[in-house]
Amino acid sequence: MKDREIERFLERVVTLFGTSAKADIPRKYIGRNVYVIITKNVRD
Repeated sequence: MKDREIERFLERVVTLFGTSAKADIPRKYIGRNVYVIITKNVRD
């Protein structure tokens, strides 16, 4: 992936959704390819 291919970065908190989890993003990205990067839980 190249910088010119990135439209926007989003930061979201993953929340509980039934027996799974979800991260809400705007509807305008429905049908788009997305990448989810899981970070380590680092406290400030």
